[in-house]
Amino acid sequence: MKLSQCRAFVAVADAGTFTAAAKLIGVSQSAVSHAIAALEKELGTGLLHREHGSVALTEAGRRVLLSARIMVKHAQEIASVTSSLASAAELRLCVGVSRSLGKRVLPRLLGELRARRPDMALDVRVGSCTQVEDWLRRGLVDVGIAALAGSGLAAVPLLRDRKYVVLPAGHPLTAAPTVHVRQLANEPLLMPSGATERRLSSFFQDHEVTPRITFRIDDPATLLTLTANGHGVTLLPGIAIPVQAPRLRALPLVPALPCDQLLGMSKAGGAHPYAEEFIELVKGSVQHRDWQDPAARTRGLSLVPMPGGAHPTMRRTAGQPR
Repeated sequence: MKLSQCRAFVAVADAGTFTAAAKLIGVSQSAVSHAIAALEKELGTGLLHREHGSVALTEAGRRVLLSARIMVKHAQEIASVTSSLASAAELRLCVGVSRSLGKRVLPRLLGELRARRPDMALDVRVGSCTQVEDWLRRGLVDVGIAALAGSGLAAVPLLRDRKYVVLPAGHPLTAAPTVHVRQLANEPLLMPSGATERRLSSFFQDHEVTPRITFRIDDPATLLTLTANGHGVTLLPGIAIPVQAPRLRALPLVPALPCDQLLGMSKAGGAHPYAEEFIELVKGSVQHRDWQDPAARTRGLSLVPMPGGAHPTMRRTAGQPR
């Protein structure tokens, strides 16, 4: 017994004719006739009296009709549930955030999001900038926030940042307001791995410096901990450096090495009903926060002016903005 047969039978019982039943369920009259005939054959009894274009239920038809209605109703309920799940999935915004931004931005952002839009479902992935870029390319996230410059993805500037040399408190290099890249030649370097290492290696090569790499680590928090414990120095964007870090000192790297934080969007994200609102929320959260640490007097984070309008135009990041 098929659902289509029960649906056709219920439609005929309600509409009174095969023609009206066909219009009711959106199929041809012959399809209705074949469905009823197949159902009667399977049950081994007639369900309808056919007289002069109209139909009437047989005794068996009246009894079968009740069960057929229940079957059709349950099928509609199942379809409604799956439809609701699909709608919820479409409205769930998937966001990828770099680890550094996750620590500094995400707690405040999620709090504001819950207060303003408690109905907005959000899936958050936290990883390296390389991972965020990969998630965007593969469509695994709708929106990504990370140092995406040079990725070729459609993105808008969010936060202007640069690389800092992070040293243990009391290190001789902390006597000056900045650290030149050549001064790092003899320092044990805790190298951020992945795409960051490739960019830093190119930067060192451009300035004819061969760094003494002691460890390669892909986690900013671990790099900070090892630096604070005297295992070497490291290079991180300002956004990755905690506001309160008494055992560390962060000084601007000279020449400056920009590492602006950008907001990228996947193809699916561009059509997501929540994407634009989420972007505005992120911009507002960042712009209303004081990213400068007056006590350290070493960071120069500044907000990138956003173009007018509710949704800034995405641009392709062919290279690192300066």
